[in-house]
Amino acid sequence: MSHIMEDGAGTMTEETVLPIEPSERWPAVFLDETLPTAFVELEALRHNRRAVLDAVADSSVRVRIATRALRSTALLRHLLMDPEEISNGTVIDTLQGLACDTPHEAIALLDLGFDDILLHGPICTAEEARQIAQQVAAGKHVVPTVDCREHVELLSRAAVEAETEIGVCIDVDVSWQPAAEVRFGRLRSPLGDVSAARDLGTFIAETEGMSVVGVSAWASQVADSTLPTARKWWTGPLHGWMNTRSTALAADRRVAVVESLKADGHAIRIVNGGSSATLAGTARDGSVTEVTVGGGFLCPTRCDSIPLDLKPAVFFAAPICRIPDSEHVVVRSAGTTGLCATPVFPNGLQVVGSDQLWSHQTPLSVRGATPAIGTPVVFRPQEVAPLFDRFEEIILLGATEVVERATTYRGIGIGHI
Repeated sequence: MSHIMEDGAGTMTEETVLPIEPSERWPAVFLDETLPTAFVELEALRHNRRAVLDAVADSSVRVRIATRALRSTALLRHLLMDPEEISNGTVIDTLQGLACDTPHEAIALLDLGFDDILLHGPICTAEEARQIAQQVAAGKHVVPTVDCREHVELLSRAAVEAETEIGVCIDVDVSWQPAAEVRFGRLRSPLGDVSAARDLGTFIAETEGMSVVGVSAWASQVADSTLPTARKWWTGPLHGWMNTRSTALAADRRVAVVESLKADGHAIRIVNGGSSATLAGTARDGSVTEVTVGGGFLCPTRCDSIPLDLKPAVFFAAPICRIPDSEHVVVRSAGTTGLCATPVFPNGLQVVGSDQLWSHQTPLSVRGATPAIGTPVVFRPQEVAPLFDRFEEIILLGATEVVERATTYRGIGIGHI
């Protein structure tokens, strides 16, 4: 396995890294398990946690967990309460808080005892606003994101009804559009300049029950360019040029928006940006107070090109059920909609034709000795969400044994987020 990197000129290079070393205990672990099953290597999870915190160690930035990339309250607690990072009852790291995509997920986590939540996905109904207002009135720390007056008005009515004040985060677009038909970055917020953000801030300040406490700005185009599917040898110069311009644009726009809002009297305490892929660069932006990280903690294959010292931590296993010929085996129930994965154990197996797995039976090509029927095949997923949305329970593996059987969002009824 190799990490695709860029040098200073944006030229693609390869950095050789250690290949995945299949655990010798995997066959024994799965001997009494019903397959398919998903599992997480806790030692790798802890290693990735330290790698993420090391990446921001030279800054005052804290790390907020992107829950959409984990989808398990047990994993959230492992990351937030890692005993190795706590000394004499005092938390010594900067990993604090959660970032949720939907009000439904945020409310469910608040009800389960979690707190300090930034709601990245805006509310869009009066009922969602009412539930958020009730949580704030009860003393919970949840900050909704807004980008238009409609969001603000929904929250204001709910805040007045709950007799509370809701602090919100203004979401600013930092995509880059060098030409009319060319856009780098995802189209989300309509607030693309200082004037638009400032106007909304003024409206919020004049609206009953509302205040501005934060700014969110994420350069998605930089993050997306690190995906394995985007990393081709011929795209290196383009990515280098685009990343340099986009990173500078995002930083400049963030700084300008934050400074203008502070000048208007808003008490800005949250400036959120970044992702696993842009962690180090965003942490160097002096205006940023926190970065959001999710996939980097579990390191599915989509994170292989991220320039951090990460170890694969999430896998799933499915059994061989057929051997159609000497060059192929078939695994049962390996896939689901949207699930792409790479087999890593036993050695010498490869998905035929595509990394998209079939939900019923999936053929794999064989190089070397043909594994026997019943042998568990271990895969690394490209994404965590399609995998964990399939299972109600995942296995957490320690150094020598199963440490915990952890429920997923699906297992506790949070459902689709």
